[in-house]
Amino acid sequence: MSEPLRVLFLDEGVLGHRTMTEQLRDALAAHPEVAATFATVPPPNRIERLLLRRWRRLGDADMFELRWRLRWSWWARRLLKRNTGAVDVALVTTQAAALLMKRPMRRLPCVLSVDATMRQFAALEYAGPGRRPSPRQQRLLERLERRAVEGAAAVVAWTEWNARALREEHELPAEKLATIHPGLDVAWWEAAAGRRPARREGPLRLLFVGNDAERKGLGVLIAATEALEGAAVLDVVSGDEIAERSRVRVHRGVEARSETLRDLYAAADVFALPTRADAVPWSVLEAMAAGLPVLASRVGAVPELLGDAGIVVEPGSAEEIEAALRRLADPDLRRGLGERALTRARERYDSAVQVTKLIDALRDAAGIPAGRRNRSRMRRRTFVALGAGAAALAAISPYALLIPGDEFAQLVASRLGVSTELAEQLLRRAREQYGDADYEAHAAAFALAVRAPASILLPDGTRERAIEGLIEPMLSAPASNLAYAITGSDPGSPAPCSGLVRVE
Repeated sequence: MSEPLRVLFLDEGVLGHRTMTEQLRDALAAHPEVAATFATVPPPNRIERLLLRRWRRLGDADMFELRWRLRWSWWARRLLKRNTGAVDVALVTTQAAALLMKRPMRRLPCVLSVDATMRQFAALEYAGPGRRPSPRQQRLLERLERRAVEGAAAVVAWTEWNARALREEHELPAEKLATIHPGLDVAWWEAAAGRRPARREGPLRLLFVGNDAERKGLGVLIAATEALEGAAVLDVVSGDEIAERSRVRVHRGVEARSETLRDLYAAADVFALPTRADAVPWSVLEAMAAGLPVLASRVGAVPELLGDAGIVVEPGSAEEIEAALRRLADPDLRRGLGERALTRARERYDSAVQVTKLIDALRDAAGIPAGRRNRSRMRRRTFVALGAGAAALAAISPYALLIPGDEFAQLVASRLGVSTELAEQLLRRAREQYGDADYEAHAAAFALAVRAPASILLPDGTRERAIEGLIEPMLSAPASNLAYAITGSDPGSPAPCSGLVRVE
């Protein structure tokens, strides 16, 4: 039986990334081929909060944005190093947690999960209009981001909006970049659509979900709601302190992905998030999966998320929001938008589909094909290190490494239980697959592992992995076809290399 792919899911523990991690945790329950370890950067303690507060009088020397990201990355680096050796690959959310990870990423392949680049984040002006990181901070952040991206085994962009920026800013090659949104459980949220009445009397019921409510446009949404003079009421779900009003009902203590929250989605006619600054808001996707028409701002990746399944307005305009809400008073328009939203969520943002793609990307980054056993998991850099060690040992003990070609093929043939002729063919194929440099490193590690006295000093697991590292490409389906061509034996299916003829 194949061993599972061991994955560390490491996140910053802020904003919607907590939601993403919980969605991943639930979705992975359907994937026994993955052994998941979750780690989250802890919230700052009292001393850290004191050190990380804004120093407004220092101006450009404040470096507030940089200090916060370095704090995330310092903690994430510790968590990554703590789990190195126990996992095969890590998914790091986001690149802001990987700014100090270039060296640890050499030992453990990491996939960066990115919702917005540093430049995109600055342009969104999360701290308020005109309040971007200082030019010096921004240059440092972008330089550190480039180091992290270069050191990663792969990068996963949540949206094409972000993927375009990654390609343009960091010149990422196509093979290193994939667009995969982590996704959410569409079926769970879709139950809200099934409970929503087709026709309902009374004022239009609006729903707003989000903390940091002022940034997310709650003020202008309330103004637009009041301008409708009783034609709409607003339900607000937020952890912020928000005053009750005659047409505004505030729901406190509602947990993410709770039955209470799903009931509110089911009772709503329109979901509204006229946010001033957001990259990829999760609440928009939840509303789409719940079959709601969505009214949101033209910021970040929101237009891409919605497509033709919602209405976008310019941020900060109560007049535009009011006009859009008057249009959404039409039940036929709402129904059409809601149906398109649900269809789009199923096709593009369902974790049942997206997580499978994510696992494939993680497996590729780890260099572990599906079905490979855990004992064969030894990364290329480890083989290179073993090869270098073998070369150094060969200087004082040549027979530990300098094995004649014929004898080397015989050793491999003996290990595989095949003829020397077939072993020579398979070794040539291994060289073609690895390339000369990596093949020599694998061959050196193999030689070191099978020849005394060095083999005696190696731990059993290391010795076995060094041997299997050279043999691994010989056990693939193309190798079994080669075996069939040489031996005339049927390689069979699906077991690779089942046609190898063992030497008695």
